[in-house]
Amino acid sequence: MNKPTRQPATRAQLEALETELVKREQKLVADLQGAHDKDLEEQAIERQTDEVWDALLIQTRNELAEVRAALLRLL
Repeated sequence: MNKPTRQPATRAQLEALETELVKREQKLVADLQGAHDKDLEEQAIERQTDEVWDALLIQTRNELAEVRAALLRLL
């Protein structure tokens, strides 16, 4: 069975994706740097959420690196 082939992204698409990823990265960093609640139970929940944000931040930074590498290849 033939798979549909993916068309290569254009420079404009890659730049738009880069902008989106930078904004996502900035929001995640801001969320991670926010103050934690003084209530210990609430802090525990917030710290679990921080682990998710950390994973999302790593994923976002990896995607951003891939997009930037693709942009460099287009030069």
